[in-house]
Amino acid sequence: MRIRLRTGILRFCLSMFGIVTVVCSSAAVAKDQCDFQEVADITKTVTILGQIDRSLNYLAFSQSISIIEVSSGITVFSANTSEDGFFGPLVGLRKSTDKTEAYLNDLDKRLRRLPTFDLIEDRYQDIWNAKAELVSGGYNILAHLEDNDTEEAIKVYAAKTVPTIQSVTGDIYTSVSGLGKAVSMAGIRCR
Repeated sequence: MRIRLRTGILRFCLSMFGIVTVVCSSAAVAKDQCDFQEVADITKTVTILGQIDRSLNYLAFSQSISIIEVSSGITVFSANTSEDGFFGPLVGLRKSTDKTEAYLNDLDKRLRRLPTFDLIEDRYQDIWNAKAELVSGGYNILAHLEDNDTEEAIKVYAAKTVPTIQSVTGDIYTSVSGLGKAVSMAGIRCR
């Protein structure tokens, strides 16, 4: 009985030693694959995608507010004013579209320079196409509002802006979710 007990204990100790060896060697390999710069780059990518999302939503918001202001004659949004005075809804829409487009182009350059861009590249093309759609929709709405044709401006907004902003929000969410998984895996490797 004692021999069996000692043999059982010996087997148990040897199996535990084997498990500890495997775990320790796996941890050493994982630690070698730990890259804090990758985590920082992914974080920058997520931040830029958030800025793109907010900018695209601002474009849609500016379009809707300009339609409301032109059709009602009431200024409801302070983006159409500045320290230089009142812009009005048409100049406000033009300025917000111009500035946001330039800002989005800058964000695009910053994002493409990151080594983690390849993680979102496939979906990013859809995001970039949506940006072009929202900007062209803004100028299209502006042209209709300049002609005092609010009905056509509303149709463009409903047909172009609303579906595009819904689609691009989903694309950005999916991209950020995928990057979240990459950060989680990096966190596991860096333990």
